[in-house]
Amino acid sequence: MSVPFGIYETLLGILFIIIIPVILYVARHCFKRHKNRIDGYSAICTAMAILIMGIYFIIEGLSVYYHSNFLFSSGLEKESLEYALSNLILPYPTATFVLYLIPMIFLFIAAYVAKELFTKNFLDEKKVKDSFEVDVEKSDLEVARKTFHITIIAVIVCYLLLGQMIVTQIFTFVQDSTQHLYDLGISQIPWQEINISEVISFEAMARFLIVFIVAIILFLLTFTDFIRIYIWRFYPLKMVTQAYREREKNTLGPHVYFVAGVLLVGMFCPAQSAMVTISISGLGDAFATIVGVTFGKHKYKKGSSKTWEGGVGGFVSSFGFSLLSYFLLMPLYDGIILKGITMAIVGSVIFLLIDYLSPPIEMSDNILNPIIIGFVTYMIYIIPF
Repeated sequence: MSVPFGIYETLLGILFIIIIPVILYVARHCFKRHKNRIDGYSAICTAMAILIMGIYFIIEGLSVYYHSNFLFSSGLEKESLEYALSNLILPYPTATFVLYLIPMIFLFIAAYVAKELFTKNFLDEKKVKDSFEVDVEKSDLEVARKTFHITIIAVIVCYLLLGQMIVTQIFTFVQDSTQHLYDLGISQIPWQEINISEVISFEAMARFLIVFIVAIILFLLTFTDFIRIYIWRFYPLKMVTQAYREREKNTLGPHVYFVAGVLLVGMFCPAQSAMVTISISGLGDAFATIVGVTFGKHKYKKGSSKTWEGGVGGFVSSFGFSLLSYFLLMPLYDGIILKGITMAIVGSVIFLLIDYLSPPIEMSDNILNPIIIGFVTYMIYIIPF
């Protein structure tokens, strides 16, 4: 008899690999059909990030499957379960929940398509697009564009409070629902003998929740954005398309790049580094845009849409929010004040440089910010202070 520990995470990694051709297909059209190099390169970078995560899930899943089954076959059932729980980003059986939810995304999309075909509301795509065109202030559009970034505050709550609570509830449910199988001899997995708080660290529980939520969001956004680009009349959130810039209407939305970057950071960076990075990439970028649109008068350079007022606003808010998030995590993760200040300053400077240089850098700052800032803050984190 073998145990399935690691198999579901391996399957999840394969699904990550499967969506890469979809993203590269969009990137190809950006280059060839729309001459949009910025989003073409951004889509390629996003595909590379997803490839890294997919490969990691596969390698980690297969490794845990091999080692846990070796322990299980040696009669160490409890040790086999403990190994699987402590060595997977998505501890068994939580990866199965992601695998169950992804088909539900397809069912939702299929149901919406069937509804629109039945009602025949969107047979004339041009007419429908015109009906959704309304006069909206530029400032309102920019605020709407960054609303998704601001919701990243929820990530802080996950790291601080929800991770441990939700993971504990999940495994309490698993223990209660599988105990009768163990008592009957149908299952040899001794769930009742496991104290989950002793096997999985607080940080690992928080990371699980972030990866779990953001992975589902990534699949949802990727699939629905593909529909928005190629069969717009079946896109469920047509009003949202008003917030897109003209060049973004035929490519993946900036939120897809941002979510992919956040997921990469959430998987590989420790809690303090991840929170500093996400605070800067999400909240700093949002405030830079809002301040720039509202008060901006001095352009970075000729032809640029970005302003010094927005850049300074983004820098100040990046430093403030990232330092605040670091301090909030200190009681739980034993942070060092000097290290937090260093991360916040360096991360905010990098944010300002990326904001100034994109363009001419032909890539979206929504993917550049989390990846570059995440790497640098991780390096600062591992340096002894």
